[in-house]
Amino acid sequence: INKFTTIIFIIMAIIFSISASIIIPILFRPFYYACIKIFDIEKTTGYSYHQIKTAFDEMMDFIWAGKPFRTGDLAFSYEGMCHFRDCIFLFWLDLICFMVSLLYMCIHIKLVRKKIISFYNFFGFHPYFYSGIITVLFVLTIVIIASIDFYDAFIVFHKLFFPGKDNWEFDPNTDEIVKILPEGFFALCAGWIGAHILLFDVSAITYGIIYKVKNKKIIK
Repeated sequence: INKFTTIIFIIMAIIFSISASIIIPILFRPFYYACIKIFDIEKTTGYSYHQIKTAFDEMMDFIWAGKPFRTGDLAFSYEGMCHFRDCIFLFWLDLICFMVSLLYMCIHIKLVRKKIISFYNFFGFHPYFYSGIITVLFVLTIVIIASIDFYDAFIVFHKLFFPGKDNWEFDPNTDEIVKILPEGFFALCAGWIGAHILLFDVSAITYGIIYKVKNKKIIK
């Protein structure tokens, strides 16, 4: 039973690492506000800071708070609105994965501390080591693919997560919101997410190695 529960813990740790890293840029709105200046969106679009911020906030309120879809002074189409409606599922799925994985890990660790169950340390490494290694390898693969051609990776991402739909291919004349969401913003989001995942998982790998080294010394 300890092998099985440990494998489940490793899977949950992987889910937590990825979902927690994704949730930061999509919930922390000041990240986007900073991007308005970083990518000089006011200059490239001709919209004021207030217009850009309002459009973004109303779009996010639609996704997270269930408010009517609006984009401030910016025009939008029905198809464009439908794309953001499709995003609701993915955003909330990530939040649910984050909460469920965090809750499971907390319960699991508490049961271990109470000695009701115990971790099975495959080859002497703590489970954190394996969750870190698997996640880092996965992320590095994605980073390498995206760095070769971010635009193509962006297209593949949308085709994968929005199968059979093309409403994510915005016409800037009818869906002006796309003008304030430049490719650089999504690339920076990806970088932010990748950096947080690496921070989580390099720490997990380090902990797993230290754990094994300490246990070896105790055995000796």
